[in-house]
Amino acid sequence: MLYRVQRVDYIPPYSLRLHYTDGVQLRVNLMSWLREGLVFAPLRNPERFQNYHLERSGQVLSWGEDLEVDVDTFRCD
Repeated sequence: MLYRVQRVDYIPPYSLRLHYTDGVQLRVNLMSWLREGLVFAPLRNPERFQNYHLERSGQVLSWGEDLEVDVDTFRCD
């Protein structure tokens, strides 16, 4: 399914609350992603982690061209 996020709230130190357009809100803790791989290692810097934005009409959470996650990744329903 194709989900969209309308707003993202930062929750220190490495979590986000995603507000989907269908009313669902998810708290996503990304600490394990930051620990496990080199791809997301740059986000261990709290300032960089907080520098996220939504792209593609709310379908992608991005920290720049090199770090993007489709918001469908966080939905399991």
